[in-house]
Amino acid sequence: MTTNTHKPNLVLYLGAWIFILAVLVTSGAAMSKDIITDQQWLSDSGQLSLRVVAGEEIVTGEYLTWQVTATDSRNKLSGAVMKVSGGMRAHGHGLPTRPEITRIDKGSFEVAGLFFNMPGDWFLRFELHLPDQSVEQVLLEFHLKP
Repeated sequence: MTTNTHKPNLVLYLGAWIFILAVLVTSGAAMSKDIITDQQWLSDSGQLSLRVVAGEEIVTGEYLTWQVTATDSRNKLSGAVMKVSGGMRAHGHGLPTRPEITRIDKGSFEVAGLFFNMPGDWFLRFELHLPDQSVEQVLLEFHLKP
């Protein structure tokens, strides 16, 4: 009597899947910075615009620092405070980090600690709290490809 001693090697299959998953996770999704930086983003009121300077690529799995410059047609940016929120609407979650914002100059801010943990549709909402107690909001929507 002969028996089949060729059983699938579970460890080999499991190892192969772990390797494939590791390659997919560490490869990171990327988006050209031009999608963000080559545009002027207007506030809801149209009174304020933002320009973003990002690194070479906007990628998943890396902490990013952006330079954000606001221009206000009413010249009310002295003393303005910026806040940022965002996330993935389709997944029902916000940003995985709390970016730190530093005011560099009148209307110029550094946003450090942005982190996009997966490809997909993202949004960022920048709020500028102006000295006259008004708030201007600018919405950026973009897609990170796998």
